[in-house]
Amino acid sequence: MNENKADFTAELGALLAKYSREDIAALTYHMDDDGFEAVTIRFGNGYEKTVNVTCDSVIAIMQDVYKALM
Repeated sequence: MNENKADFTAELGALLAKYSREDIAALTYHMDDDGFEAVTIRFGNGYEKTVNVTCDSVIAIMQDVYKALM
C-alpha cells in the first residue's frame, strides 16, 4: 500500500482540531526538492510549529506530531 502522507496529515489535523484539547487549526505536510519532509502544526492563535518527519511512515508521523504537542 502506498502511503499518502499529505492526505493522512490533513485528516489527522482535522481529527485533532475536532477532538483535541489543543487549539489546533490544521496540520500540513510538506516535502522539499531535497527530500526533507515536515509537518506544520498551525494553532488557532496563528502560531506554527514545524516537525521533521523525514522518512517517517504515517504511524511515525502521528507519533512525531504527538511528541511535538506534549
